[in-house]
Amino acid sequence: MCLNKRIWVSVKKKQDMIRLNKSSIESEKIMSEKKRFAFPGSKVHSIPFLSFTIEHMSLRIKPDLVNKLLIDCEQQITIRAFEDLSEIVLDISDLKISKVNSQSINISKFRCIDNKQVVIEFSELFRSGSTINIDITYSAGYTNVDGKEEFGSPKTGFHFITKSNHSKQIPAYQAWTQGEATESRYWFPSIDMPQVKLTLDIEVSAPEGYVVISNGLLESKVMKDKLVIWKYVEKRPLPSYLISVVIGTFSHYESKYRDVSLYYYWPEEIKEEDAMLTFSETPKMLKFLEEYFETNYPFQKYSQTAVDNFEFGGMENTTCTTLTRRVLHDKTASKDYRNDIFLVVHELAHQWFGDMVTCKDWPHIWLNEGFATYCESLYWENSRGKDEFQYNLIEATDIYFEESNTLYNRPIVTNLYKHVDDLFDAHSYEKSGFILHMIRNYIGENNFRKSLKVYLEKYQNRFG
Repeated sequence: MCLNKRIWVSVKKKQDMIRLNKSSIESEKIMSEKKRFAFPGSKVHSIPFLSFTIEHMSLRIKPDLVNKLLIDCEQQITIRAFEDLSEIVLDISDLKISKVNSQSINISKFRCIDNKQVVIEFSELFRSGSTINIDITYSAGYTNVDGKEEFGSPKTGFHFITKSNHSKQIPAYQAWTQGEATESRYWFPSIDMPQVKLTLDIEVSAPEGYVVISNGLLESKVMKDKLVIWKYVEKRPLPSYLISVVIGTFSHYESKYRDVSLYYYWPEEIKEEDAMLTFSETPKMLKFLEEYFETNYPFQKYSQTAVDNFEFGGMENTTCTTLTRRVLHDKTASKDYRNDIFLVVHELAHQWFGDMVTCKDWPHIWLNEGFATYCESLYWENSRGKDEFQYNLIEATDIYFEESNTLYNRPIVTNLYKHVDDLFDAHSYEKSGFILHMIRNYIGENNFRKSLKVYLEKYQNRFG
């Protein structure tokens, strides 16, 4: 995810500081609070022990763009046990589980706990080392108040975008998902943690005239009941937070880099020549990153979609990055604007660091964000020269020092925090990127590049 998330976290923490000031606390106490990363309510988070994993997921959804609902979804998951089990537990939030079946094991019952987990119990042992398929039918956006069940748009995870936020009568003209860090559970059951990586096929039904973008390759488009069913397949494993769906009416452009298909999508009212000012360097970036890492781009396709009202600058969903439309601009703005280039290369670098190799747990998010941040500078050095590279490093360190001097210091890797979003800060982005720069200078350019290649080869398709 790009730096907009870090900015959002910094703003949130500064707001906390303002509240401390308003409570007339002594100035010395305020300074001590400013140096504390762990706010009240923080706790130690341990990497959970997994007794099973999800190896594959098939998902069928039919988003209702008129009523902005996501109901009657169908999921099949392939699960492998690491020990003998009598039940499994999946993460959910605001999901109504209506049916759970299996053709490979007898299910005695299922139950939901505090609308946060679904427990599926077996009437026979699920043996260690074996695999089973489980079919789940569910609806998202579920609430139950005083025994009254209702469905609305999901609170988060799956977003319907309308021209007005004040009228339920206006249909959504776009819909998109955002899973990082733990929001995928709001639109499908999962083990919602980075270390669980699964292969995926997904079918999304949308009205004719709309485009659907998702992970992997488009396998088929079939018209049924006045809807088009788009089926995407991704054969390399990915974690739940990188599973993505975007629906909308977009202009688009297609190209190729070697055998990689490249797709660019943007809102129809934006001119192609303006949109491509942001996207046009993508092939050059791919070439540079492949050569620098000595590792080919790991997937068969790469799409970039600029959407409305996106929460952050961009999100590196596997093979299909989502960007905010605010990054698009015209020729006049391009003379003084470079954040779009940093954003595009940042999310592209994540396809190696974060997507192909994923951090095991959120305290190690620097393995995703630090590398992607430093790749911004590496590409800038290659394409704009040494002076621009050095200037960019100075800007990055200024961002970190501002956070360090005015808010807090913390270890780059810490398992003491209140919410996982707190970890997306200048320590994980800019400081981590600069430490990589220090390592590069300490061990030398050749050894640094060799080490990146070894790291990517050793941990590809799993977690580092």
